[in-house]
Amino acid sequence: MKRILAHKIEIYPNNKAITYFVMCFGVARFAYNWALQICKKSLADKEKVPSGYDLSKLLNSIKREQYPWMYGVSKWVVQKSLYNLAEAFQRFFKKTSRFPKFKKRGVCRDSFYTGVGCFTVSGNHIKLPNIGWIRMSQGLRFPGKLLSVVISRTAGRFFASIQVEVDDTYVYPHACESQASVGVDLGVKDLVVLSDGQKFSNPKVLRYYERKLKRLQRQLSREQKGSKNRLKAKGILSRLHFRIRNIRRDYIHKLTSYLVENFLLIGIEDLNIAGMMKNHKLAKSISDASFCEIKRQLVYKSLLSGSRVEIVGRFFPSSKQCSVCGFRNENLTLSDRTWCCKDCGVVHDRDINAARNILKVAQGHWETKNACGEGVRLPRLRARGQSLMKQEGGISC
Repeated sequence: MKRILAHKIEIYPNNKAITYFVMCFGVARFAYNWALQICKKSLADKEKVPSGYDLSKLLNSIKREQYPWMYGVSKWVVQKSLYNLAEAFQRFFKKTSRFPKFKKRGVCRDSFYTGVGCFTVSGNHIKLPNIGWIRMSQGLRFPGKLLSVVISRTAGRFFASIQVEVDDTYVYPHACESQASVGVDLGVKDLVVLSDGQKFSNPKVLRYYERKLKRLQRQLSREQKGSKNRLKAKGILSRLHFRIRNIRRDYIHKLTSYLVENFLLIGIEDLNIAGMMKNHKLAKSISDASFCEIKRQLVYKSLLSGSRVEIVGRFFPSSKQCSVCGFRNENLTLSDRTWCCKDCGVVHDRDINAARNILKVAQGHWETKNACGEGVRLPRLRARGQSLMKQEGGISC
């Protein structure tokens, strides 16, 4: 069984390569918009939306006469854009995404695709069609078969996301050698609280740069549309947004790497982020914390390090339940950071207590000793008729 991994690396193209990249971005954007116009006409005529193969076949029949400049780029640039639109319509018909929109220069994400056999990686260099060798900031980390590469541009910097097919038995060099287990509780004040009492503070990067963001956004709004000063102000603002994202992701990467390298079993709660974002008093803080990104990194890093992640159901009252005796405090509010159990009298820190409950559920059972000294397995807890263990495909390894 094979596993596909992607490694995103910054590249340093020269002026000739940058000119070619910009042309590829424009061709990919034009092909997507052309195909979207065809699909919208089919829907208006109450016809079936053409597939990616049909769109590619139609474009190839008219490309030489109407769009000969498309031959200046690799065939993958156009073909992948058409198949991306077909996949977007499939997600729309399944009601998992919105209706596809036209891509606008300067607003949409600039990227293009190159398929297998059209590029080569050697050390910290990558060879692309029509360009040649380009230096990368680092070498490829994963050994395996090269599948594809996506070249993208963010805040004036270029990146190559390389897909590699590796064996399912591949383990990252920083493998987990511990047998410890931990429960993870996510929050706004403390980003991560562990069941052993460790707390990792929330960097609150967006809050830190909020005043500077407002100033740059006001400056951008004052510039005349279409002027070079507006283009410069937009570049400065985009670079600040890029810096905020990098600081946040760097912190989360270091945090999740620490967890998967030091704990064999990691329990984490399945939070309803969309529902939490409806609270307008906490929406900005929740989005700045990036709970989904923490969960995503834990899941894929656990597969590479040999550890295991268990997802606890979102209806489990981890904060309200006493981790010692199991008493449930129904009167607990969000402002109560500590509370005393009325049954056993233990004073709980709200977040540490929640992490300990998550750990117990993630382990699957509580073990105790009976009169004969034998281990007794207690049944799994249930909350509102739902199972607390929500397994996701490919998480447990």
